[in-house]
Amino acid sequence: MTMSIGKVVLLGMLLAADVYIWTDREGVTHIEDQAPKIHPGDRIRVERHTFPTESDGAVAAVPEVQPLVPPPQAADAEAAALKDADRKEKDRLHREVLEKARRDYEVAKARHYWRRKLRDLEEKRLRVEELEKSEKTD
Repeated sequence: MTMSIGKVVLLGMLLAADVYIWTDREGVTHIEDQAPKIHPGDRIRVERHTFPTESDGAVAAVPEVQPLVPPPQAADAEAAALKDADRKEKDRLHREVLEKARRDYEVAKARHYWRRKLRDLEEKRLRVEELEKSEKTD
């Protein structure tokens, strides 16, 4: 919907003292008497046309145009928050991997410990059997 500035001025004089012109994500242009809700991540351009009123309440014909754009620090803050959340998630995943590796190591270490003990025990049993056989044959 395209509208000339003259029509906007006329609309402002008829409807309200402030007129907001903005384009949404789909490219549709809106002309309203209330500002749209803008979130920090939104990249839409909003223009505010202010029609000064005279003392008797009549609207003057000269608009004052003020672009309303989300403050850059809000978008930067949101990006920083997302980056911080991403870093925390990576740290959490790293801790999980590290804990699993430690558990696996402890299990393997215990398994090898008992393997060595069983091997030593088996060697001692075989030595006892060998000595018993040699004693019987003597």
